[in-house]
Amino acid sequence: MSLLVLTERKGVIMGLDIHVLINLIPTSPDKDSFHLMNEPVFDRPDDHFINDSYYNADSAFGFCAGSYGSYNRWRSRLCESLGKKIQDVWDNNLCDYPCYELINFSDCQGWIGPTISEKLFHDISKYETEINMDDRSMSILDDFKRGFEIAMLNKGVVIFC
Repeated sequence: MSLLVLTERKGVIMGLDIHVLINLIPTSPDKDSFHLMNEPVFDRPDDHFINDSYYNADSAFGFCAGSYGSYNRWRSRLCESLGKKIQDVWDNNLCDYPCYELINFSDCQGWIGPTISEKLFHDISKYETEINMDDRSMSILDDFKRGFEIAMLNKGVVIFC
């Protein structure tokens, strides 16, 4: 399934789309390849894939996390549900904070590999009963949990675009 199919939404012009890719095979740049690229500040090494490289892959799952503004508000609510203000987590580089790798990740582009996906899947599973958000926000959290699980189990990646 192509990313185009996963991103077709009526009435939504711009927003953060999340895609889970599996069966990644290194390749050279072409019209069918995916460029895995994180800005250095968000690059989290993964034993399975190399940043700034091209891969052919299959799309396994995708969803819209909302507009960029609503996604940022969602991250803030997630962070506060877990006990801290998002700015405190960012300013103090609280790497051991639950869901840190999601809270402190680009809101517009990048990728998370299977190692961090496993950590995030377990964080969400452990703390989801403590997270108090509206139904739409919980639906986004459920989608992230599903995406991280697919990436974790299939040595895939979660792409933000």
